[in-house]
Amino acid sequence: MDFGYINDASALIISRIDEKNKRIYVVDEFYQTGLLNDELANIIIYEGIAKEVIVADSAEKKSIDEIKRAGVPRIK
Repeated sequence: MDFGYINDASALIISRIDEKNKRIYVVDEFYQTGLLNDELANIIIYEGIAKEVIVADSAEKKSIDEIKRAGVPRIK
């Protein structure tokens, strides 16, 4: 997950990894500008991936903490 706001979109790629066959499958993608962190958390919850590990932009520690508090515990 990459955070954006006005000029750059927030982006989320939903993927699955097949370690045995060494393949990555892109299941879905999402990008949009103007979203606050609670709105991003709601999208993650709506997509049904709130309990999955989500790797986010490490420069946005405050955003990661806000999304955790909004119900996405495994974002890091």
